[in-house]
Amino acid sequence: MAKRKGNRPVYRKEKSEEEIKEEEEISKKESHRKKNVRRNSVLVVAFSTVFLAVMFIGRWVYAVQTGFYDTYVLVGDDVETALEGAVGLSPSEDEQSELNSMGTRWDLFTGSRLVDEAWCVSDDGSKLHGYFYDNGSELTLIVIHRFGLDGTADFLPGASIYEKTGCNILLTEARRHGESEGEAFSWGVYEKYDIASWINYLDANTTGSKYIIYGEGVGANTALFAALGQLLPESVQAIVAESPYGSLHELAARNIFKWYAVTSFPFLNAVEFKVNSSDNGFKVGDTSLKDAVNDAKESAIPVLFLCSDGDDFIPNDYTKELYSNYPSSQKDIITGTGSHGTVFCEKSEEILDWISNTLGSS
Repeated sequence: MAKRKGNRPVYRKEKSEEEIKEEEEISKKESHRKKNVRRNSVLVVAFSTVFLAVMFIGRWVYAVQTGFYDTYVLVGDDVETALEGAVGLSPSEDEQSELNSMGTRWDLFTGSRLVDEAWCVSDDGSKLHGYFYDNGSELTLIVIHRFGLDGTADFLPGASIYEKTGCNILLTEARRHGESEGEAFSWGVYEKYDIASWINYLDANTTGSKYIIYGEGVGANTALFAALGQLLPESVQAIVAESPYGSLHELAARNIFKWYAVTSFPFLNAVEFKVNSSDNGFKVGDTSLKDAVNDAKESAIPVLFLCSDGDDFIPNDYTKELYSNYPSSQKDIITGTGSHGTVFCEKSEEILDWISNTLGSS
């Protein structure tokens, strides 16, 4: 059929089979090219997305790994911020009122007595600092604080225990806390040996010959590590262990989300890799008090375990499990109903009676 161009018809030339095949081949190639372009575009977008996600997660892994290590092993500048973000350390108004009352009694105790600065040297040469209230007693209470505190922090049960027993009180400062030295804070691994160093100091500088150890949190773990490791002399009459827990892994696995708002995997794995590959000489597995309890022989030192049902920082299940498996016939447990650190407020009479009765039978 002809088309007109002006007044003249224009006839379209019929295509040959070769031309048709050539055009089809060109069309196929163009279609294939467009598919490749679309596929490559999808791959570029996917790769970019994965790359950015890996970079983002990697940055967070590094930040949490470094932040946790610097804070909880090197006890760096972020301790206060980290503890402010920790869940379970905020008592209710009623509990705070009781704690304030105990704080006032402790202030009256410290304000009416001179305090001596105490120094001892650990087995590895680290200088350890503490504060000593000498009441002229043959009995000394050795206090091992929880993570992030030091010897200047209020020891709220102190006034009550003194009134019951008349004891001297030594407020120790753990490695890298307060004025104490140390390459790292090892969550009880090396600190357990430091208790023996403090006892040697007291033996050499006081007339006392009997000791009670009171530890909270990691301080409780440290005291129990020392007892299970047969590092304590017979002069240690009793241990009060408030809120001990199974291991650093157990505690961090539960709380790392609450501390950093991230999942345990892969962040906890990264933290443990950094600890295990450091040159500080201990691994996360070494902090397992649960393993030490399961592996130890009978411990001769009486132990009082303390915990609270409402503790959202160190759940009472951790403490109760340790109590159940602790290898000693001389063990007891007192459980409060409040939040972390409030058991002495609620159960002070029972705790003081246990201390008095244990000392009387020693």
